[in-house]
Amino acid sequence: MQAPASPRGFADDEALLREILEEVIAAGEGDHALALHRRAVALGQALRGGDEAAGLELEALVGSASVDDLQVLIRSLTRWFQLVNLAEDNERVRRLRIRESAEAPAPRRGSLRDAIGRLAADGVEAHELASLLAHADVELVMTAHPTEARRRTTLQKLARIFATLRALDERRGTPSALVTARQRLAAAIQELWASDEIRAVSPTVLDEVRTGLMYFTSTLAEVVPALYRDLEAAVAEVYPDEDVPVPPLLRFGSWMGGDRDGNPYVTPEVTLEALEVMRDACLRFLYDQAVRLAERVSLSTRLVGGAEALDAVLADGAERFPDLTADLDARNPEEPYRRAFSLIARPAAGHA
Repeated sequence: MQAPASPRGFADDEALLREILEEVIAAGEGDHALALHRRAVALGQALRGGDEAAGLELEALVGSASVDDLQVLIRSLTRWFQLVNLAEDNERVRRLRIRESAEAPAPRRGSLRDAIGRLAADGVEAHELASLLAHADVELVMTAHPTEARRRTTLQKLARIFATLRALDERRGTPSALVTARQRLAAAIQELWASDEIRAVSPTVLDEVRTGLMYFTSTLAEVVPALYRDLEAAVAEVYPDEDVPVPPLLRFGSWMGGDRDGNPYVTPEVTLEALEVMRDACLRFLYDQAVRLAERVSLSTRLVGGAEALDAVLADGAERFPDLTADLDARNPEEPYRRAFSLIARPAAGHA
């Protein structure tokens, strides 16, 4: 099957980001700063291509620049590398999707469907796969990086830029979508340019913990459930007549706030605070999910019948939160799922 041509590629993203960044540099620092940035990038690219003379010229360019010019150049190159990295990440996503379309209906090479299919082809029976999954234990640990000086606000801005690039692909790059995307990218890159790359004061251990938690709440919280669903679908497809449960096999750990590598600021008291911060983040996330479900799952007993399976949850909630139960009964008398999720969210409400 021939893969559909993607309307955009790395060169398109790179050109769009470069154009906007250069506009921001020129507007904020002037044409001289922009010329210096362009020359440094061009010489660096030539050097990487094997032009040794370009390396000498780049060395002379940096050596003759004033301190003020170097400060701006460092800022511009830092932002440029960050933006190019985003374009490269987007290209990886794009190529994976193109490959998946090209290889359909066969599973994409390297996917979970492909892996489960290969196991079956090698003669692994359903009970053997079930045993393998039951004993699987994958623990991913977020390590402590005191040299990670980027602020959460910087990471959030980069995430917004990446999401905008992805949206351009999803909307097939229509003219109106490109105009909207360019406006959003210009705003985010301007914010990025005008923001300090590092904090004015040294980050604390708890700052590091909160930065690390951002990856859990913004990325892993979406990716991990999707991974489990993909694995379940792959097992059901390859072993359609067998019962092969997919147990929890992913665990996460963190050194942040608890590493004992000689950091004098990681004390037992700080570790306890780090655990509280992590606990609060988990509860906030669960609260948001329960509230979202309460808003979405508005099934009515008049239309779909009763929900006896929720009786225990509703009874427990009535005992623990009588005032909330009375309010929910009055507002949503025929929506037991909405009442149940609202009661489930209540214990975490103080952390939201």
